[in-house]
Amino acid sequence: MTSVLYPRRLEIYRLEALGDDPYLSVDEAREQYQQGGGLTVIPVDQPISWTLDVSSNSLRFTVSFHTAQKKLLRRVVWEQIDGMLFCRRVTDRFYPAGEEQIPLVDVISVTQDISTDGVLELTVRTPREDDEFSQVDGVDTGALREAVPEFGQWHPLIAASRPAEVTRVGDGASAAAHALAAQLRHAGGDRGAMSDSMWRIPADAEVVVRNVEALLTGSVIDSLPLATRGDALIVPLGAQVGTPTGDPREQRHRMRLLADGIDGACEYRAGRGIRIDLARTGDDEVAAYTAALREANTTEATWWEIDHAHGVTLVWTGDENRGDLALALHVVPISWVSERRARPATGWIDVRWDPADWPHDGRGSAVS
Repeated sequence: MTSVLYPRRLEIYRLEALGDDPYLSVDEAREQYQQGGGLTVIPVDQPISWTLDVSSNSLRFTVSFHTAQKKLLRRVVWEQIDGMLFCRRVTDRFYPAGEEQIPLVDVISVTQDISTDGVLELTVRTPREDDEFSQVDGVDTGALREAVPEFGQWHPLIAASRPAEVTRVGDGASAAAHALAAQLRHAGGDRGAMSDSMWRIPADAEVVVRNVEALLTGSVIDSLPLATRGDALIVPLGAQVGTPTGDPREQRHRMRLLADGIDGACEYRAGRGIRIDLARTGDDEVAAYTAALREANTTEATWWEIDHAHGVTLVWTGDENRGDLALALHVVPISWVSERRARPATGWIDVRWDPADWPHDGRGSAVS
């Protein structure tokens, strides 16, 4: 008798298979998996303690662990890279207030985003406090790789993902969360020049966007790097700097994680972002700003309207294979980005900044 079941659909909050015929047969599941279809795997035993979700073409395997009350304890995302699975993200949750119907904002989470070149980005979210972001270099990735499972051979991956036995609910949960974070911060080794080849703002996306909002209200912000270019403010977010080292694909991956977080935070506040047509020309301020973006070697730019007076633009420049990839937020007048609010251009706009001149520990410093 098999020790697992294959739901056709699984309700993720109740962890219940849905439908009159809720489970695939083993043969149906095997065929679906071998032909590249997505698949969900759960244990036979109740209550369900873990789930495994396989994406189409087996590119991603996500293992989740739950309490007996069906609260998420840990989620581990494995991505297929060069024919092996690599552990890309681990999120651990802790419930100091217990497992009742408490808001997610009252849950402590410790999230690891891991790169194949041994860089770990750690984010700790604690109720009513700013998120804590840390970068750890030189992490040993040897234990973070697993073979892509043959059908039915799920348990090695489940075992590799399983959380340690620590207090996660009630008294002691908060201490356990911060102990885990401290352990991870000391998990690195000597990476030599690795830290010199890429700079990243020492904050997570939500903190960045919240500080930008405060900046627009006239608050004095000393936790954001800022470059002033006339009516434009530039917040450097990340860049390749110095002598290129490491894997450029992984450096882009880390910047993409931050960019996706910024995108999500801005979309929550202002709706879906609008992609800028970098080929646009004309004689208004939108065209002038677009020309300035081209001059700055921009490859992609998306904007949102904030407080009816400003545009916030997420800007990619350069190329990781040349070693000049950079990511920044521009805060500009709304007339520079909105076609409806555009005004005749009155002068040349410059939004260039040089990542090589940016101090790696530069909280609050100004770029000339």
